[in-house]
Amino acid sequence: MESFQFYLSVMILQAAVIGYVAATRSPMARTTFHMVVYVWVCEVVFLLLYTNSIYNQEGLPGRLMAEARIPLQSFLMYVCLFFFFLFAEYCCAKTEGNVLGSATKVNIDLSKYSGAIVGLSALCFFFAVLHMLSRDWDIVWDSQKYLQLQGAEGDSLLFPGAPIIRSLFSPICLASFILLAVASVTANRVAMVLLIGPCLWGFLFFLSGASRLATICLFAYAAVEFLLSKKKPLVRISLVILAGFAVLIAVLFGRGQKMFGMSHLWDIIVLPFMQPGGASIVMLNLLQGAVVTMDGMLVLGQHAFSYEIRAISPFPSFIDGFNQIRDLQELRLHSFVPMSGITEVIRFGPYFWFGVGLAYIVMATNINSKRTLKDLGPLVVVGANLLFTMYTVIAFSYPLRNTFRQLIYLFVLIMLIRFVRRALSGAKTRYAPPPVPMRGMRRPVAQTAATMRQRGLTR
Repeated sequence: MESFQFYLSVMILQAAVIGYVAATRSPMARTTFHMVVYVWVCEVVFLLLYTNSIYNQEGLPGRLMAEARIPLQSFLMYVCLFFFFLFAEYCCAKTEGNVLGSATKVNIDLSKYSGAIVGLSALCFFFAVLHMLSRDWDIVWDSQKYLQLQGAEGDSLLFPGAPIIRSLFSPICLASFILLAVASVTANRVAMVLLIGPCLWGFLFFLSGASRLATICLFAYAAVEFLLSKKKPLVRISLVILAGFAVLIAVLFGRGQKMFGMSHLWDIIVLPFMQPGGASIVMLNLLQGAVVTMDGMLVLGQHAFSYEIRAISPFPSFIDGFNQIRDLQELRLHSFVPMSGITEVIRFGPYFWFGVGLAYIVMATNINSKRTLKDLGPLVVVGANLLFTMYTVIAFSYPLRNTFRQLIYLFVLIMLIRFVRRALSGAKTRYAPPPVPMRGMRRPVAQTAATMRQRGLTR
């Protein structure tokens, strides 16, 4: 009982801090504030599990019951994460411009980019066709193994470039949904026709593989359309968001059923809504990271240093050889339940706490800085924050290798775009012709006197 009172008191104080920050610092667009709230919600899940207020999934594969076996350690871990993200939020608030206020006032004429939008849409269409051709259709139609569709086992042996196309398809699919939202806002019918195929194929492919990317694509579409539309289509956007949550529940349920592929699409969609268990099962599936992160502290064993270094490496596996050591050195809660990236950093030791934490703060503060807002505009900054939040939340469910590298790529891309735009702006200023004085403009006194002397009008 005393432990419960302690946990509850701390969470109430944290809720007051969240309310104060939300009321005084306009943090709603920042990824660091998103993560402060997310960690607090994870503590709520812990408390509900600790008091047996919701179904605890005891006996399921990978469920180690950390809230019962190491409750204090689990709770303090989340408290430390809360204050880490709160400190990161403080650092961002010191450098940030009014991103959210700027984003709501954006008025971009996208019609002049219609040709570029059609061209990019055609590339997405072409890439989706290549992806369909590069898949092993026996596995696409029916698979009994999670991640087989999206992994190397799903590559067609008859298509030599299949691994490269597979690795690029996820960002291309996400880009297709973003372009579809842009085409919808600008009423670009040609682009919309070209994008229907890639979006439908990508959505069905990831849904049949029980991948959360199907949900992320829907959320990305809704976010872009909301930000760009002058007349906010709230009904359509709300329906897309509700569909995204329904798909999220479906794919999280579908992972444990060992039924994947296009032939099982209906089962994946319908099964979670026919299962007994109520709201508690839905909550635990939506907040899977809260459970996986604390359960990972109970896994026996220790990571090799070679695994730890490669886990934060920004290089692909064919360069740093991560795939060769993963099967031998990776620690998992179960064969299909990986250890979360947050847990991995904690288990790696203090040097990694400092290094990864510092890198996260540097990246978050830079993408939220006034210079980035000035150079790239509010839409890019808001989008970058949403992607940062997405990959950081994923780090509560998936290994560090799957998430930290994406954060680095996103940060480098933003800094590269900033550098290119500043360089182009500087070149325009440097090579601009000198201003020509217009007739009737008043010249400086020294220049006028010199001209009169040349003409012999003065001594």
